[in-house]
Amino acid sequence: MVSVLPGFIDVIIGIQRGETKSFPLVFPESWQQENLRGVHTQFTVECKELFYRDLLELNDSIADKLLPGCTDLKQVKESLLQRCREVEQTARDQATNNAILDQLWKMVEIDIPQSLFEEQGRQLYGAKLLEIQAKMKLNEQQLALLSSPKVVNEFLENQKENITKLIKQNLAVGDIFKRENLQFSSEELVK
Repeated sequence: MVSVLPGFIDVIIGIQRGETKSFPLVFPESWQQENLRGVHTQFTVECKELFYRDLLELNDSIADKLLPGCTDLKQVKESLLQRCREVEQTARDQATNNAILDQLWKMVEIDIPQSLFEEQGRQLYGAKLLEIQAKMKLNEQQLALLSSPKVVNEFLENQKENITKLIKQNLAVGDIFKRENLQFSSEELVK
């Protein structure tokens, strides 16, 4: 982790091109490199070049550039706030769902047949493999290696607890749907 010495930036703020500033600083006791902790140091800094950024004036004329479809800054602000609220709500909903599922699987007491375990595990592995393939564009040799029975079986063994948990969650949710006579409409399934 790269860190800036506390106080360094404060001293050089306002320096002009060609200007030189000399100043003392002490490395804090919490500094990452132990051999520098508490060391008193004299810095000399010369400003060789300054960079400026020309920012657009913040007015309604740039609203569409900030967020396409918006006509003024108020609309941009409201749209961004709405998006943030939606992201927060989605995160809360997901956390709630995860907490419920986490409790449900603990309530299921069943010996999972090996065939069901392997089927669920292989489906999970296949999904992971597709995800890796989409991200990394694996060649045929890499794909064949990752699809070998040995690698798949290692995955099943390493992920035994997660696969078991997933199966129990699915069984619990399926049982709740059956008992409560719940159904999803086609539109809800497409979402």
